[in-house]
Amino acid sequence: MFRTKSKKHMLHFYQQSGAILNEEFQRIKTNLEFSSFKENYRTFSFSSPEDGEGKTTTICHLALTMAREGKKVLLIDGNFKKPSLEKLFQIKSDIGLSNVILGQKKLVDTINTTEFEGLHLLTTGPYSNQIVKLIHSSAMNNLLLEAKRRFDFVLIDTEPILKAKSGKILSSKCDGTIMIVRNKKTNAQDLCEAKQALISYGANVLGVIYNDKRYGLLSRLKNR
Repeated sequence: MFRTKSKKHMLHFYQQSGAILNEEFQRIKTNLEFSSFKENYRTFSFSSPEDGEGKTTTICHLALTMAREGKKVLLIDGNFKKPSLEKLFQIKSDIGLSNVILGQKKLVDTINTTEFEGLHLLTTGPYSNQIVKLIHSSAMNNLLLEAKRRFDFVLIDTEPILKAKSGKILSSKCDGTIMIVRNKKTNAQDLCEAKQALISYGANVLGVIYNDKRYGLLSRLKNR
């Protein structure tokens, strides 16, 4: 698959069409839309058992694919320990998700536009020791409800499931969760443990994206 995480790479991906990578993400987008059509799912978390399995790269490419096709997409960085979307999109922002759920800012005032038409970004905002409690609160529910009114799709990049409680909580608040695993890195035991942890929190696990497969991505999403 791919390992590059650069703005130049994203620009190239967004502007081209017909390449194998574009076709892979087009298929993932179609599968996701099909799996969620009946239930009108709009908010999705992207999680992985551990670090380094490609969920941030995957969620960015999927968001770009959706935006390129005219969808209005909000990308939320929910990885408070290792935020990366702000750097990846080269957007400097001192306010973000934590400010909204603390009641310090309104969502509309914290959303950043990107140079990709239709794609918007909400950064993590300042880290708080109370972040788990905050994302477990009704304020997070209200944020997602407002986001669903403003955007066609809301995609959340979470912390690894086996490393942080926040990833499980954020996933439980979304309509659906996609697990990202990496070929020759993720072991079956970790995947099963992560899946069970998500289910125990009430998350709706839709399926798995198999990353770094020799011939591209393999998306396995439940048909609903």
